[in-house]
Amino acid sequence: NGTITLHFADMPLPMYFGTPENREQKIHRIAALLQYAEHNHMNFKSVAYADVRWNNLIVLHPKR
Repeated sequence: NGTITLHFADMPLPMYFGTPENREQKIHRIAALLQYAEHNHMNFKSVAYADVRWNNLIVLHPKR
């Protein structure tokens, strides 16, 4: 369907990237999240996936 899901070695959850449109903005948001997570020692154990498909947002969806 043309959407992209990213998997990072340093982050134990999938990242829903969506389509390549606005990719520079999405990459900057992902980089900011990774930097924040590293600085605050986040482990994302209760997060199922991250979603950067929305404008100017990263949504962390909880595990059920």
